Amino acid sequence: MAEASSTVMPSLGNRRDSSRAKGISAEDRLEPAAAYVGEMSLMASIGAIVSAPRIYARVHFLAPIETAGRTRRELAQLSHARIAAVLSLPCADN
Repeated sequence: MAEASSTVMPSLGNRRDSSRAKGISAEDRLEPAAAYVGEMSLMASIGAIVSAPRIYARVHFLAPIETAGRTRRELAQLSHARIAAVLSLPCADN
């Protein structure tokens, strides 16, 4: 049986709030309510997002990655490396 081929599209986003504190525009201030980090559950993340008064987001989609012959871990590592490169951040090999 032939292996099915599909693609993964890495993406990254900037979350911004709508307030104007200390003369900082909405475009320049990060919104911490949309962060999904550490041991946070999906439901806790969704709850924080829907509780925030207003969140603006920009999402950037990177070039698709072919999945054929790659494990889930390999796809995650490749996605992480591509996102880190776009952000000019170091990427630790896992």
